[in-house]
Amino acid sequence: MIIDFADIPPSNKGGKYQDLFEQFACAFLEAKGFEIVQRPDRGPDGKKDLLVKEIQKGFSGTSETIWLVSCKHNAHSNKSVNDTDEPDISDRVKKFNCDGFIGFYSTIPSSGLSNKLHSLKNNSKGFNYIIYDNARISSELLTMNKSPAIIANFFPNSYDKYRQLNIQNKPPERTYNFEINLAVAKTALIILEIDEIEENFESKAINKKINLLNKLFKFYKHRNEEIAHSIFDFLYSVSQSVRSSESIKISEVIKSLVFTYFPSSQDYSSEKLVENGKNCVHLAYNLIYDAFIWIDNFQIAINGLLIWKYLYRFAKEHDIRELTKEIELYYQFLKDTLNRPERKDLVNAGRLVNIFKNDLDRSSMYYPDIPTDLYRIILKSKDGITAKFD
Repeated sequence: MIIDFADIPPSNKGGKYQDLFEQFACAFLEAKGFEIVQRPDRGPDGKKDLLVKEIQKGFSGTSETIWLVSCKHNAHSNKSVNDTDEPDISDRVKKFNCDGFIGFYSTIPSSGLSNKLHSLKNNSKGFNYIIYDNARISSELLTMNKSPAIIANFFPNSYDKYRQLNIQNKPPERTYNFEINLAVAKTALIILEIDEIEENFESKAINKKINLLNKLFKFYKHRNEEIAHSIFDFLYSVSQSVRSSESIKISEVIKSLVFTYFPSSQDYSSEKLVENGKNCVHLAYNLIYDAFIWIDNFQIAINGLLIWKYLYRFAKEHDIRELTKEIELYYQFLKDTLNRPERKDLVNAGRLVNIFKNDLDRSSMYYPDIPTDLYRIILKSKDGITAKFD
């Protein structure tokens, strides 16, 4: 990753740089088109949240959305942002008369925080939310018009890498490397098109969502790790909302897109390729977790487990140990999550996970041998019937 968030000093050390990450958030969001309503400051009640306004223009007129922005800078510890780090989100949104919540993080949100936000969104007084994690911030920052100024101001060490990248992509004076320029321009245009698909996705019905996801396949011939990153970032957000039996088809398209775009280069040791592989591990975890914990749908879980199997086989074949370790780690996370004595309905889920885990080293991508009783549950899931466990 070109942008190293550790360039920004930690927020808990005091001194003149303690609010630098919040200042970066203001600069980034302003460059994205948000209007800063209230900048963060410090007072007797502690640090206040940042408030921004988003103006949407449409055929029927103009609407405004006020977002409460919470900034968490954990890059120096590399810890995810937990649900306990974001207390009373609903009360804070209500207190400032906001319409939604933005998490602006230099690492990633934990699954607990993601689940908390989904729960808040889906309740009777729900509100929308946006997560800007390190990968999304980095990706979008590099494509902004104001990128050089923002990176130079807030990421002095990363700025050298950024300049070198631009130098490498810039043709020599008085020569015209049209092939390089065309590839860079095409990548930028494709990423913009992916962003447009993502923007139109949330409000659509299930069939239209599937149609939008299917549009992502058309970039296959032009794929590279930057395009793959943009697609996987989008799929990660989609994977966080697959919570109905109707979403089986969405989980299948997600699986197919992972198989299509990973890998998107032949440099199997590249940092970007490994990062994209990890993003796929994480989005598969979202599918499996929601399928087991929330909707009892084995078919969606299997699609996530097959993504892990595909990634594991590729990583083993090309000796990408960082990726195999990530899959093994998330298998352990999943086992720990399913170990809930109070949830008798998770016993069969745990059995299925063990079956797939023990099958990782087998070369075939077919289902492993599954007992008859579990296979019946899978068939019911395919029919859109919520699984009931003994």
